[in-house]
Amino acid sequence: MEDQPSYKELQLEIKRLEKQLIEAQKMESIGTLAGGIGHEFNNILFIIQGYTDLALVDLEKNRDPTVKLQKIKESCLRASDLIDQILSFARHSEKQRKLVDITPFIQEATKLLRSALPSTITLDVTISSNSDSYIMADPAEIHQVVMNLCTNASQSIDGSHGTIAITLEDYLAEDHLQSTHSGMDQGHYLMLRISDSGKGISRSVIPRIFEPFFTTKKVGEGTGLGLSVVHGIVTDMGGSIFVDSVNGKGTTFTIYFPVADKLFMSKSRETQKAVPKGSGEKVLLVDDDVVLLNMMCRMLEELNYRCTKCSSGVEALSLFKKDPQHYDLLLTGQTMPGITGDSLCLAVRSVRTDIPIVLCTGFSEQLTPARISELGIDAFLSKPILLDRLGQTLDDLLNR
Repeated sequence: MEDQPSYKELQLEIKRLEKQLIEAQKMESIGTLAGGIGHEFNNILFIIQGYTDLALVDLEKNRDPTVKLQKIKESCLRASDLIDQILSFARHSEKQRKLVDITPFIQEATKLLRSALPSTITLDVTISSNSDSYIMADPAEIHQVVMNLCTNASQSIDGSHGTIAITLEDYLAEDHLQSTHSGMDQGHYLMLRISDSGKGISRSVIPRIFEPFFTTKKVGEGTGLGLSVVHGIVTDMGGSIFVDSVNGKGTTFTIYFPVADKLFMSKSRETQKAVPKGSGEKVLLVDDDVVLLNMMCRMLEELNYRCTKCSSGVEALSLFKKDPQHYDLLLTGQTMPGITGDSLCLAVRSVRTDIPIVLCTGFSEQLTPARISELGIDAFLSKPILLDRLGQTLDDLLNR
């Protein structure tokens, strides 16, 4: 007889399959929203291109282009924020539940949704929960719950004009609730409700909608994973989810998250201050994108640093080895041919242990906090980098 798998092995396999299921469903949601996201990026690029042309006209006519340049900067930040939302949703990560106020994470998810949903769909968001109500949650899972339910709602509206309403409020569950919502205990909850004005769900189908792979959509229009994943996330958090639908009039999903002990946090407001500048320190700057390299060098010079540019890790390492004490700081990109940024950091650190190192990249899943620490990287900057953030980071490292 063949050896039978142990209970522990079966549990590990179930966990592995659950993780694959969730990741597959994330990609399905991103695919569903891709058209809207692409449309939003086109709008942003059009704004940047238009204001760039207008700024050039201002310069030709000796007019001040500051207002146009500010609009370009705002649009770049808007694009960066949209990318952050997509990456936050799509990123592979282990569950890390902690005590969090979920309000900002729901707001982040709705930012992406506003960009991705068709313009024919109105998104109404009402948040009235108490600011000191916290739950034990993984922010990425909250993001996924909102995205999945709203994607499902968008498909239900199916190209027509309609509304998706998201509300978050405090809820005190009492005895009467248990008669209609079995399995819920009395106590304090955060209630997340997502409603749509779509075609609704047939009463005969409702008992099965949370089953994996169950779908009423046509072949190729969905895997039937979205609601199953939502149900799994919510119940695993100790919450409950209920659905109410009228065929032809719309659907409402109501989720109850149990509130953890109240946590009162005082948030100190950061006072704005001038961007700190250097004192002529020498920075070894490395990136394979020559346009970006030249721009970053201009930014460093504006901050009163002296800059040595290298368009490859190989060139940078060669220069550094010739005179390691010549440079006060290494600022490098990550994805480069020949020697990647992390390999360059290791090589530089092996030659000189005390040089501050800053790694700058768009996005890389491999660069976890543990990996950054292992490489001896002192600071990590995500592109695009604002001038004040760059100045503050370098000042902190060089004057610590």
